[in-house]
Amino acid sequence: MKRLRRMVTRCSRLFAACFGVFLICYGVLQIARGELSYENYWGGLVFAPFTILLGGFLFIALFRHDRVAGAWQDKRERPVRFPADDFRKW
Repeated sequence: MKRLRRMVTRCSRLFAACFGVFLICYGVLQIARGELSYENYWGGLVFAPFTILLGGFLFIALFRHDRVAGAWQDKRERPVRFPADDFRKW
């Protein structure tokens, strides 16, 4: 079971990394063609540098998984409980 879980995690991270690289390359290609924006599927304009930043953010987030995943844990790796969650609802 752990092998399958690791394989799914690896496959999804590989897919997300490829998608991030695709976004970066597509944005660079649009800028190289001399267009700062392009139309998406629905006909809306997309700013090409924004696509590059989004792809870069996705690619970096994959390798910073440990910092992102542990954001809601304290120093002893216990889940953080917020005061609003402890409040007894009427």
